[in-house]
Amino acid sequence: MKRLIVLLLAIAVWIISNLSIGLLLGKYNYDLTRAQYYTLNKTSRDLAQNISKPLIFRLYISTNLSSYSLESYRHAHYATALLSQYQSLNNKFINLEISRLKPYTAEAQLAEKNGIKAIPHNNEYAYFGLEVITDNQRKVISELIPQRQSYFENDINRILRNLQINQKPIIGIMSPEIPLFEKNQKQQIWSLIDEMKNNYKLMNVTKNASYIPQTIKTLIVLNPYTLPQSSLYALEQYLLAGGKLIIFVDPYSEITQLYYGYPPHGKTSLGDILFNWGIRYNNDYVVGNMETALQTTEGADYPIWFMTSGNQYKKLSFHSAGSFSISPIDGLDYQILITTPKNSGSVSTEYLRYFSKKDTVKHFQNNNKTYNLAIKVSGNFLSAHDENNTFNEQNNSPLPFLPIAADGAQLIIIADSDFASDEAWVLSSDEKNPIYGSAPYADNAEFILSLIDNSITDDNFPLANVYPKYFDETNITQAVSTPLITAFQQQKLDIEKQYHETIEKLQDIEYQNINEDIDTGKRLQYKQQTEMLKNQINDYRNSLDRLNSLLVHHIELSVQKIMLINAVICPFIIILIFFFIINILRRKNLKRLI
Repeated sequence: MKRLIVLLLAIAVWIISNLSIGLLLGKYNYDLTRAQYYTLNKTSRDLAQNISKPLIFRLYISTNLSSYSLESYRHAHYATALLSQYQSLNNKFINLEISRLKPYTAEAQLAEKNGIKAIPHNNEYAYFGLEVITDNQRKVISELIPQRQSYFENDINRILRNLQINQKPIIGIMSPEIPLFEKNQKQQIWSLIDEMKNNYKLMNVTKNASYIPQTIKTLIVLNPYTLPQSSLYALEQYLLAGGKLIIFVDPYSEITQLYYGYPPHGKTSLGDILFNWGIRYNNDYVVGNMETALQTTEGADYPIWFMTSGNQYKKLSFHSAGSFSISPIDGLDYQILITTPKNSGSVSTEYLRYFSKKDTVKHFQNNNKTYNLAIKVSGNFLSAHDENNTFNEQNNSPLPFLPIAADGAQLIIIADSDFASDEAWVLSSDEKNPIYGSAPYADNAEFILSLIDNSITDDNFPLANVYPKYFDETNITQAVSTPLITAFQQQKLDIEKQYHETIEKLQDIEYQNINEDIDTGKRLQYKQQTEMLKNQINDYRNSLDRLNSLLVHHIELSVQKIMLINAVICPFIIILIFFFIINILRRKNLKRLI
């Protein structure tokens, strides 16, 4: 009788434990990854909670996605988990819909009509895209590529922000050497411009501008070799009026060489102004690093193409960058944003102009130094001009003059203009999906966008940028799916081999039927063979579909088993602890009685 009571008590404790854990902890998600990969950043949570009108995330995932790409299949799980968090933060207005697509169905055709990309795969199509809908606005990511998984949260945040704001802020771009706003084939190396157009309103500021309005929230100056004095004065006064300047200088701009076909000069007319603000720019030497060197097309390590990090941006790529040193000026605050790795070196800029890459590497000297690549300066900037000499060159009229900076003035200077070009951060891109189809190998664009966002963030333009999340751990789905997919892979390859062989036979028969002069009996035989081969092709397609469905089913079943085991183990441990405590208390009572 006592054993029966203990057994019933154990079952009751187990049930109560399960229910208690579900009620108390069921609404919480625990992210045990080091980078908090599955947890939304505070910025993301704020954006989600501030949504005040109905919004739909419609995620399109095809049933054959796992066979198309294991990386895309994993990304689909990650995207679903993250979008679910957005929804849970604002159930009133945010809704997540998941559309499971099969190729050649009406649902798939509707998805294509809505802008979702049909990805050719095994003579059919795969789908993995996202549609964000609110009011009369909609934003479509035609394909969610796994190479952008680290930026997925940023991409979603910017979409949410852009759907909420009434007017995009104006960003000025002054590019005296490179015609960024002209349409040509070389325009394709500036994917960053596409991303900026998606988030801001861009304004072209000419090199002869004598005045820059404060309606420009941030002004980007790209590679200003030579500027007239009136433009230098306009840049200075824009900054002193509380403006935000992001300047890219370069001792050797490889993109300029690509445009014009001859080695560029690294001199800049900004040197005196920078010197006045405590920044020494060294353009006589190009810095580099052998340990993080990238490779040339010939496969050789090229140290002046190297990777480094800044803040929490782990992957920043530089091509033939200069360096800065600081001589602090009273009233100015300096923050070093990016440096080279510690054991870096340099080579004379002249070697790049007159020698091959191979010879340049021979002259590279490892100085075991750390060089400053990007610096942020804020505070009381002083004018380098005299009020009595500030005249408009066109009509000799006096220009507005500020001797000292107003609040909010900020200068960011980066020692490499190639840093912003595709060469330094884009692995591949898709013309039909220009922003979300760019597969980055470095965080350059995200870093620049974060600089702009942080410089102009206010109530009308909330911050959207978070640090990229690089996942270096295996989650449950990955651990379960990898061996299962490996096991299914051989079956899939066998079926695909037979499938393609049958298609080739069908094509041969159809070719003979069209081009040969054959009698009616032979033609009837060809027709029967054609029908038989078409049926076989359909059977192979159905087999591949069944295999894909079976794979997904096995993965989901394995994950569910792990979750079920976990649901049993946790209460079981609690029961053991419960009885252990009871046993200790019982022994204490026995001792007291004795």
